[in-house]
Amino acid sequence: MRDFENFVKQHPVYESAIQKLFESSMLLALSAQVVYEIQGEALGPVADEILTFVEQVYGSDYMSKYICELTNSEGCRRSSTPILLPPHWAIGARLLILMNMR
Repeated sequence: MRDFENFVKQHPVYESAIQKLFESSMLLALSAQVVYEIQGEALGPVADEILTFVEQVYGSDYMSKYICELTNSEGCRRSSTPILLPPHWAIGARLLILMNMR
C-alpha cells in the first residue's frame, strides 16, 4: 500500500482519477489500484499520457462523466459525447497493449 501511495503522489493525474473513483465507487477505485499492483511503476508514464489526453478531450470532469456512464446513475446528466473508456476501469488491459507496442 505504501508503494501505491508514493506512486500516486508522483502521478497527480492518476491520483486525481483515483480520488474521484474512491468518492464514487470503492470497486472502481480498487480496480484502478489493482492495475498498479500488476504493472508497477511502468503504469505511470502510460497512465499520465492517456489520462492527460482524456482530460484534454473530455474536460476536467471526465471522471464524473465516466462514473455516471458506468453506474447509470439517475442523477447524472448525460453528455452528448460518451466517454469511450472501457467499463470498470479496465484501462489496465489497454495500458498493457500500449506498453507492449512501444
